[in-house]
Amino acid sequence: MNPHAQGHMMRQIPPRAGRAVIAAGLLLTLAGAVVAADAADKGEAKTVTVTLLGIHATQQKEPHIDPALKPIAEHLKRYRFNSFRLIVQKTQSVGLGRQWELPMLGGHCRRVRPHEAHQDRVKMEVAWVQYVKDKDGKRKARIHERMVMFIGRGKYLLTAVRLKDGALINALAVK
Repeated sequence: MNPHAQGHMMRQIPPRAGRAVIAAGLLLTLAGAVVAADAADKGEAKTVTVTLLGIHATQQKEPHIDPALKPIAEHLKRYRFNSFRLIVQKTQSVGLGRQWELPMLGGHCRRVRPHEAHQDRVKMEVAWVQYVKDKDGKRKARIHERMVMFIGRGKYLLTAVRLKDGALINALAVK
């Protein structure tokens, strides 16, 4: 190849200098690997353990709280319903920046996406999504509520959407 083809002179690096450049590049690569390993040792999580509970709340003649909901029974009292039935419960590890949806009732899903994990809290995007069919019969997502917030580890966040026969309550916890 002609060194003058691009209109400027190309300079060759002497073999000894070339080895020094390669050695410096390897050192930088190794230093990056050490920093990454150090971050892993410090427990800087790249995943968050998320627990979602789907609860169907209604008004009944006889009050009822599903026995599995006893740990959050006090929180359920703020809703004007007297019957709370657990319809789904799942715990899953979710990567930072990754999305997870848990189907619940009537096409409703709870969508979560953790953004940042700190020792005592997690910055999380949380949305209520309902899947419906459009006029062409294609499945389409309708977002009812979307928020980004910090959720304390070990605490429950409860939110609800109205249904024809009551409400769909979601309890969300992160570890």
